[in-house]
Amino acid sequence: MTLNDLFSRSLGVAHLRQRRLSEYLGNHEWELDLEAGVCDFGKGRVHAVSIIGSESEQTETWRWARANRSIPQHLVCPMPHALEIAEAHDIREFLDPGFSLEIADGHTVSMIVAAHEGFPYYRGPYDGGALFFGLKIDSIQEQPLTAFEVQKSLLETFDTYERFDHRQMVAGFSELLHCPLKDHGQWTTLSIGNELVELTFDKRNRLLALTMP
Repeated sequence: MTLNDLFSRSLGVAHLRQRRLSEYLGNHEWELDLEAGVCDFGKGRVHAVSIIGSESEQTETWRWARANRSIPQHLVCPMPHALEIAEAHDIREFLDPGFSLEIADGHTVSMIVAAHEGFPYYRGPYDGGALFFGLKIDSIQEQPLTAFEVQKSLLETFDTYERFDHRQMVAGFSELLHCPLKDHGQWTTLSIGNELVELTFDKRNRLLALTMP
């Protein structure tokens, strides 16, 4: 498995969580308090953070929070599930202290972390770069899935992102959110509780259709 494979398998779940975060925040301002370990988005929305890493515009590199001495260690995102996969497949981008942004950007790796660790993430820009951190927001993490939300989110994912494996994305969605996936030959069904989402792929594993039967 490569970084691109892991991204494909993480993309569907990560996009769904980011979609919920966008709806939750709406138009907002943000203020990060590293000493308190929280981010304030206004209107009483103050949430605990776990720092994933940062982008530097000067060096054009990504650096993991665990390798950044300026970040309090108790705020570093532990990301055990993502690291376990990276170690099993020797995905160096996750195992090394950092890498060039020509390889991947902060959104790519943060989406992988968010998908596997169960939270949405936020990109906080600052002069010379950006900090990426996970957010603990119960209303997002505990909100039940519906087939309508899944259908809408997956369609957005297919329309928004390029260069990912569609079948791997759906397989990862099924695995990470425990939604049974069944192959029926010409089509595939994804079970969301008692509801179904039906997907049809071409011979190159690209999505042809996504419906609710």
